[in-house]
Amino acid sequence: MFRKIALSAFALTILGGSAFAANEYWVVKDQDTSKCEVIGYAPSLNTMTKIGNVHKTEAEAQAAMKAAAECK
Repeated sequence: MFRKIALSAFALTILGGSAFAANEYWVVKDQDTSKCEVIGYAPSLNTMTKIGNVHKTEAEAQAAMKAAAECK
């Protein structure tokens, strides 16, 4: 019984791990340095200012950062 539970937990960990991969990207501006960057995790609004909306790919976020007036 324990073996089945352990094997099931292991399988869920391996198969479910890909579900936590970054598939959302944000353009943010660091409040201390005033530099923009693309991040693959939810921004901390205490230290970063979110620029625009969430993007599905890093390439979209990079293009949005280049076009953002706040990042020039």
